[in-house]
Amino acid sequence: MEAFKARLRALLGDDLVSLRLFGSRARGEGSEESDLDVLVVLRRRDRVLCRRIVEAALDVDLAHDTNLAPTVLSVAEFEASRECRTPFYGNVETESVAF
Repeated sequence: MEAFKARLRALLGDDLVSLRLFGSRARGEGSEESDLDVLVVLRRRDRVLCRRIVEAALDVDLAHDTNLAPTVLSVAEFEASRECRTPFYGNVETESVAF
């Protein structure tokens, strides 16, 4: 996660608002084969940024033998999820770990 965070900071700078691990690994229930569910919240989101984030995740996967599964949302999308109290937001709120 630290390697991924460093890559995203270099790639996105201040556009990176939040990076959180959630899912089975965050709950301590994952195995070595489990993916790392990562929420990436950006000031703004577009296709180019999403593609770059996925490429960075693949680079980190290859270098560290991991399986990052990024979910990329803008601040506005994340706030809408919060307002609607979606199950996704509930899971992130209760089980995630900030990086």
